Amino acid sequence: MIGAEESISRKWTLPLLCVLGSSPARFGQIKAALAPRGATDRALSLTLRALRDDRLVTRRVIHESPPGVLYRLADRALPLATAVAYL
Repeated sequence: MIGAEESISRKWTLPLLCVLGSSPARFGQIKAALAPRGATDRALSLTLRALRDDRLVTRRVIHESPPGVLYRLADRALPLATAVAYL
């Protein structure tokens, strides 16, 4: 696990926090929001994993058709997302 400071300094962390700050999202929705800015699947996956390890993002498997994963900001990340929204 990397430190929260390193996780926040990753290239896609702040844009990802902005996307998740408005509402929970599936990976495809996150990708659609950030792909025009050049985000790759790998970069988003690594960033989401780091944020999850730092307990800033939660990941919930959805058992429906089609199956998926829903990402949302953890309660402890809400103040950070609010601050990022003002930037």
